[in-house]
Amino acid sequence: MEFTSMLSLLNSFAGALLSGFVISNQTVIKSKDERNNWKRAYEERYKKWRNQPQPTITTVRTNIDLYPETNSYTVSGTYTLMNKSNQPMDSLLSYTDKDLQW
Repeated sequence: MEFTSMLSLLNSFAGALLSGFVISNQTVIKSKDERNNWKRAYEERYKKWRNQPQPTITTVRTNIDLYPETNSYTVSGTYTLMNKSNQPMDSLLSYTDKDLQW
């Protein structure tokens, strides 16, 4: 696999892991009312974090092992987080996909 393809894969993985897009896509919603109810519950659950300072990802280091014979891969790595706000942080909001293996 070319370096640019691997870099693209890495960027896609990192973005998907940390975004709310993943959260909403992991939730099966069948109707508009269910979607609105899910959004309302989500906002109620996380609104306390709205104005709280959160860290910024400054460095991502990963190793990607490709297994073409089984059409699979493993990704391991680290994120460096930095508080770029002027406020101290006393807590951290983090999301991990339920299917991710640690």
